[in-house]
Amino acid sequence: MPIRLLSLSVADLQYALECMDIRDLIAFSLCSNQTKNLVRSSNRKIYPITAYVYENDITFHIMEDDDYEEQSIHLLIFDFYIELNGRMEIEVWRKEEFTTSDWIAHFLRIFNDPMIDYLAIVDTSLPYLDTIKQLFPKCIRLAISDKFSREFTKKNRFLEIIFHC
Repeated sequence: MPIRLLSLSVADLQYALECMDIRDLIAFSLCSNQTKNLVRSSNRKIYPITAYVYENDITFHIMEDDDYEEQSIHLLIFDFYIELNGRMEIEVWRKEEFTTSDWIAHFLRIFNDPMIDYLAIVDTSLPYLDTIKQLFPKCIRLAISDKFSREFTKKNRFLEIIFHC
């Protein structure tokens, strides 16, 4: 018999949110604005979010505690869907009205993170940099792969000017 979570008392709902792992919280947050705000108000503590940018996708690493294998989620973000890798399975979640920018903002918002902690530009083309700058206007730490950094620094001035990191 299904349980109507939103009809639970506040205390019971908070307990239910505490029992959810990160993957469940993300899924719950996508149901409605109300569930998104509930997840956000749960103030779940996670390690700072890291993002790895490739030409065709962006991979987020979200971890909750020291047990990397148990609580780590790898999110591959595409325009209107994400792939979640973890628990030895891959799930695909679709939200047709979401763009890549919406997914990034959603993850930062539900975990109360103002910006990405670590952004790594691993493998991408120079024209894609403008998109990266729009998707990640701020970050705390920026890493650029060796292969890409030589080409990048030839055509651009100092990194802090471009990324405001």
